[in-house]
Amino acid sequence: MPSLPHSIGDNRYIDGGYRSNENADLAAGYGRVLVLSPLGGRSRAPLDWRIHLAAPVDELRARGS
Repeated sequence: MPSLPHSIGDNRYIDGGYRSNENADLAAGYGRVLVLSPLGGRSRAPLDWRIHLAAPVDELRARGS
């Protein structure tokens, strides 16, 4: 079941895991990136969905991170 947004002041927030496990793609453009992966980069999704940690890490490296 998806996490519902919560309001804090005028801002709305959702659990980051609802978007993806690591949100590593949000670090694009930074030279050095440290990704903390609570699930060890694993996912039950098929590899061709490209949501396993290796996919966003490859994209970060391709963009110079």
